[in-house]
Parts: sequence; structure tokens; C-alpha cells
Amino acid sequence: MFKNIKCNGEKMLKKENLKFKLVDVEDAKFILKLRTDGRLNEFLSQTKPNIEEQKKWIEKYKSREREKIEYYYIIEYNNVKYGTLRIYNINNKMATWGSWIISPERPKGLADLSAYESFKICFEKLDLEKLVLDVLKNNKKAIYLYEKYGFKKYKEDEEYFYYYLTKENYENKLKF
Repeated sequence: MFKNIKCNGEKMLKKENLKFKLVDVEDAKFILKLRTDGRLNEFLSQTKPNIEEQKKWIEKYKSREREKIEYYYIIEYNNVKYGTLRIYNINNKMATWGSWIISPERPKGLADLSAYESFKICFEKLDLEKLVLDVLKNNKKAIYLYEKYGFKKYKEDEEYFYYYLTKENYENKLKF
């Protein structure tokens, strides 16, 4: 799936150069840098710029990883860290897809490539049937991307839209 992603006629990104590495405590500084970056955190839950708290959070996360109810990845391309992604609340072949943060310094096309490859992890490696996510209504860029990737809106409240992506829709729309 998606051997290469072509970006505006520019150089192709190769999926072989993309890596999803499970988060470790040593990644706390990088995660904190992304989550506290003013260009990226407008639509994120608040994160205190405290490295020790971030390390403690990661240590607690690692127990959820061992229980196979959450996976938190660092997204690397050519061995450089560019982003994060969480697959969490895993239960009954369903999970929440989120904490997808990609650095503005990323190569063009990396956001799409990382999203597509993350769906492959969810639906092929973890054998999930459905992904869900929520997004603030004013996060227009994310909404555009989620809909482009085939997510369908199923409800809303005052602040959020709620989306889902099924394995069937992934296989029909994204996998080729």
C-alpha cells in the first residue's frame, strides 16, 4: 500500500523510509516540544511544559501498551522524528485514532503518508474493524484531512464533530 506519495510534482516519499516507533520515556522531550509548539497546539488538550510530568505520563502509558489497549508512536522519516500518533481505547475491534501531530518542518507529503500507513497498522496489523475520533468544530484543516481519508461524521455536539472510519471503507477507498 502506498509505496510512494507524490507531492505537487516534487520528490517522492518512500514508505520504506517511514517508521512508527513505540514511544519510550526518552521521547518525552520531543513529545513535549510538539505539544507545546504554538503552531501546533491550538486544537490540542493543554500540556504543561514539565518534562518530569511527561515522563510519568509515558510510564503510565507503557502499562496500557502492555495490556494492548493503547499504542503511542513516534513518527520518523529517514530516522528523523517528525510526529506522534496514538491508537487508544482499543476494545472490541474498535479504537480511537488521535494525538496525530506532525512537525511543520516535515517533508511535504509526510502527513498523508503517515496517516495512510497508520491505517494499515490499525486495520491490518491490529486487525481493528473501526476507528473513531473527535475533532473541534473550528479545526477546519483536520476536518478536511479526515474527510479526505474517508472518515464519516456520525454525530456532533456544541464543540466537537465525531467521525469514524471502518475497515471496509479503508479497504475500498485507501488501500490499493
